[in-house]
Amino acid sequence: AIEVEQAAWSPDGKMILTVRGDEIGLWDAQTLKPVRKLKVSEKFRSYSRSVNYEQDAVPVGNAVFSRDGRRILANYADGTFRTWDVRTGRQVKRVRVAANLRSFLLFRDEKMILAGVYDKHKLRLKVFDAGNGEEHASFDDQGTGDIIESVVSPDGKHIAAALAEPLVLIWDVDDPKPRHVLEIGPAGFSAIAFSPDGKAVAAGGQNQNLMLFDAETGVKLWQLIPSYQPSELETRLANERKERHASLDAGR
Repeated sequence: AIEVEQAAWSPDGKMILTVRGDEIGLWDAQTLKPVRKLKVSEKFRSYSRSVNYEQDAVPVGNAVFSRDGRRILANYADGTFRTWDVRTGRQVKRVRVAANLRSFLLFRDEKMILAGVYDKHKLRLKVFDAGNGEEHASFDDQGTGDIIESVVSPDGKHIAAALAEPLVLIWDVDDPKPRHVLEIGPAGFSAIAFSPDGKAVAAGGQNQNLMLFDAETGVKLWQLIPSYQPSELETRLANERKERHASLDAGR
């Protein structure tokens, strides 16, 4: 057994991709035998507490198969986005995206990248051209906090993200300001997804609740665990408490 940081099936289910440190592994899904390893040839230097570290190869962030299964696309610690040929194991493209690139998602057409980039100690979302690394858009989170999870709608028109604060944000791809800022109650929402038609956004997480929102209007369509509603007795006691406090304030 080996310890891996990420694993994914190929579209045809014949291979498994794994990420471990500076290495992408390809495995036969039936025999679980290694097919090949993908590793860059450049060395990588990093700094921590004024100490310079050198590694034999650039660490991998995360990696995915292309939709046709012929290529692997991955981001690296040196801020590059690279494409590998699955059949030959050769690197076929290297694009410099951002020095502080931490994660990425591919748009369905694979022409654009939704990237998580650290900017001023916060993870922000930007869109880059997958071909040349040119920045196309940067989304404003209104200073609400770090992004935990993000996703692109199937039609490529919207971006949604779950934040550390109990919020879900939805943007139009061509507008830096959020289209909707949705309050979702107690924190813990670390998973988010668009419906296959892109019309709804689902958010769920560690608090065991699940909510569904209309992507266009931001209206909540459904939630698994209903929001707390006070009983008739609780409401009456709360009102009586307010009346007593008002009477005391008036007496003072």
